[in-house]
Amino acid sequence: MKIKKKLVTSIILVMIALTGCDSGSSETVTGVLADGVIGNAVYKCASTTGYTNTKGEFTCPIGSAVDFYYGNIKLGGVTKLPSDKIVLIQDVLSVERSDVNNAEVTRLAQFLQSLDDNSIPK
Repeated sequence: MKIKKKLVTSIILVMIALTGCDSGSSETVTGVLADGVIGNAVYKCASTTGYTNTKGEFTCPIGSAVDFYYGNIKLGGVTKLPSDKIVLIQDVLSVERSDVNNAEVTRLAQFLQSLDDNSIPK
């Protein structure tokens, strides 16, 4: 009987300890898609899809990969959010941030600027 009581007590303690544990995290982080500010881009991360706001902000579960699109055109993505939480064109194209003369970076910047409705960098 004493062993049974200890077993039940142990099981209850384990259940209490595991309460609230979840295999998936519900915590989110807000990042910014930036070359200036890139608003209205579609972003997809984990099970979340949305549009960047007028500040280029997007929100995803912590640690998830993020892909960015304009319409059906995939701009690129990152496997995780940079530590400064700012995703630059170089990050999306997997190019070193210091490589501002990269041809792909230049083409994507020109494409994004062509979509800007007021042609004023933000």
